[in-house]
Amino acid sequence: MKKIMIMGAICTIILLMSCVGCKKKTECEKHGHQYEEKTPTTNVCTRCGYIEFASESEIRKNLSSFDISININGITYRLIRCKEGYYYANGKENVYGYYDAIKNESYSVDLLKQQKIKVIGNYDFSSQIEDIFYVLLYHLSSDTIQGLSTRETQYLDRDVIEYYRDSTEYEEVYRIDNETGACLYFSLGNSLKKVICKVESMSIENVDLEPYQSYESLQYVDLSTFIPENQVIENLKNYHIQLTIQDKEFQFISATNGYYYEGNQQGYLYDSVEMKWYKIDHHTKTKMLSEDTIELEQIENELFKTLTSHLTNIQLNFYAKDDTEYIGRKVHAYERVTVTSHITLKEYYYVDVETGACLKKEVNTAKAVVTKFELVGNIDEFLNYKTVENNQYKEWPKDHPYVEGISPIEYGTFYFGQHTEDGLQIGYKDIQSNHYLLIKERIVAAGFILNPEEDTFSDYKYYRATNDQQIEVTIEYTPSTGILLLFFTEVAS
Repeated sequence: MKKIMIMGAICTIILLMSCVGCKKKTECEKHGHQYEEKTPTTNVCTRCGYIEFASESEIRKNLSSFDISININGITYRLIRCKEGYYYANGKENVYGYYDAIKNESYSVDLLKQQKIKVIGNYDFSSQIEDIFYVLLYHLSSDTIQGLSTRETQYLDRDVIEYYRDSTEYEEVYRIDNETGACLYFSLGNSLKKVICKVESMSIENVDLEPYQSYESLQYVDLSTFIPENQVIENLKNYHIQLTIQDKEFQFISATNGYYYEGNQQGYLYDSVEMKWYKIDHHTKTKMLSEDTIELEQIENELFKTLTSHLTNIQLNFYAKDDTEYIGRKVHAYERVTVTSHITLKEYYYVDVETGACLKKEVNTAKAVVTKFELVGNIDEFLNYKTVENNQYKEWPKDHPYVEGISPIEYGTFYFGQHTEDGLQIGYKDIQSNHYLLIKERIVAAGFILNPEEDTFSDYKYYRATNDQQIEVTIEYTPSTGILLLFFTEVAS
């Protein structure tokens, strides 16, 4: 893919360039060139100046072993190639692969921790090799290099011949290594579009795969050491656990006197004495009876499913790391990297040594991470919150004193209803313009006729009035959205 993208850009640039300096058509082609050596890998015809570069097979033979870092239009790659195997680094895509040719085993490399993790399947380095040779051989496919000016110079402390175009409009530069015949640098383009591919470092002598050969190699997992699921659950009688799954946060507290669960920024409290669920408002430190259907067993089952997921996911081909610490807990760490021709799958698990619970699970970008893990649960603070009446309504609040005498509205869809210190608020959606008129007539018929105020526009309708009980109603309707809002509140007499 990298080569295709670069080739597309180069083709565009070449089409813009002139053909000045193309291969000379002389009698030498009929009767043969008379060559003399210009460099160990380059010959030049003394009659016509035609340059004979080292062939592709010769260049590949000269570079059978190398350690090269190469920059392909701004992105740097490193490839080590020798008889002991390969090493490839692509920091942009976070790919670091090592192949031990002696053992016929591939590894994912952690440079920071100096560890190598055996992968399932072997890396195929053929595409990386060809990406490197695409640059090293590029001059052989150039139609214009024969007519360029030349000069001897150095690049990366190596003797090279630089081929360049004397032009202020277009830049065309090649730097050909004298020893190997490889192209170490080429730049094509102008101020608007330019492609630069260059070797940033190169070694072809004493190439080896140290230090990767000596990196710590992770050991196979011993599944018999895992704490079984029923024992993990038994170890979690009381607990305070905070859990993040992807970007969603959850909290679970199990105590002797009840349970607390929080998800989607809404907390629920179970009082085991009253055997009732409450909805929690931490801002006002209040609790109200919940009308939602909540099953404690289902909540715990979902939690335990996450905490024991390693028991079904970790297999014999995982590797165990040295024991480490995570959120103040001693954990066993397990890893596996699976390589196929299409994907690289990375899996990581941290398992608590004491309880056997999985505290961290990562499968590529999918994550389930425990951020707090305590084996003591306390919900006393929430139990002591002040109990308030349920101020939320799921349908027309027919028993509320503010709507006495008003029959339930059957138009549209009930949206929300709540009673706050500001009064009673009710919302409907899918309301049509004729519905607004019928609802307003119903409100007026119920006695809301004192001190009326009304506005009617194409996209906004408004009515306000009070009744003889000093209850004020405000009706707001937006035809474009179909939303109708009712506000009831007491007014000073």
